[in-house]
Amino acid sequence: MQNNTFGLDASKLAEFAQQVRRFAPSLGVSADDQRQLILDAEVLEEAGDGLPSGS
Repeated sequence: MQNNTFGLDASKLAEFAQQVRRFAPSLGVSADDQRQLILDAEVLEEAGDGLPSGS
């Protein structure tokens, strides 16, 4: 586990990942790339949810 000591707003990271997941189907990439992008966004969202907010 890493500590967030540099002011990163973890909620913004999770929000960004949600946006990526939402728009992935409309990006015009291959089905394999879309699946990978969504998987990566899910991992990023989970990581963002697990970090303290940097306020």
